[in-house]
Amino acid sequence: MFFKIPFAFLDYSKAWWLVLFENLAMLLAWGFAGYLLSLFLKAVVKKEKRKRALLYIVTLIVIFAAALIISGLF
Repeated sequence: MFFKIPFAFLDYSKAWWLVLFENLAMLLAWGFAGYLLSLFLKAVVKKEKRKRALLYIVTLIVIFAAALIISGLF
């Protein structure tokens, strides 16, 4: 069954470089989101200034909102 259905991340109707670029962009976005989340958790554990911890989480929310808006456009 696995070999009968095309793999979901490979879009055969687009150019290969566009598919590669989209997958790389997703990888980098999730990596950056994980990095921001780790900074937020470090700030909470170390009890740094509240504004700094909120800055990390607000940045993360803005990035996810932008990703939702962009994905709706394409």
